[in-house]
Amino acid sequence: MTAIRQIHKVTSGAFTVTLPSDFYAKEVEIIILPIGDENGKSQHLQKLLLAAPTLTEDELHKFEEVREWMHQKNISEFCLAFQF
Repeated sequence: MTAIRQIHKVTSGAFTVTLPSDFYAKEVEIIILPIGDENGKSQHLQKLLLAAPTLTEDELHKFEEVREWMHQKNISEFCLAFQF
């Protein structure tokens, strides 16, 4: 697979991508990501997400066990188990 990464200036709400002559494809996927953020919201979100707690392998395993247990129960069994 050939991938091309380019950075373009957006003018008048558009930009043009010129593909190299040796790039052959009938379909391409275009992903547009902004570079930088004038008000800093994306950087703040990124810092927040990176600072978020993560699950250890043991915690993840316990979570998966509970999820599997919940999928095996019907709603009435679940409510009885937690006395709803």
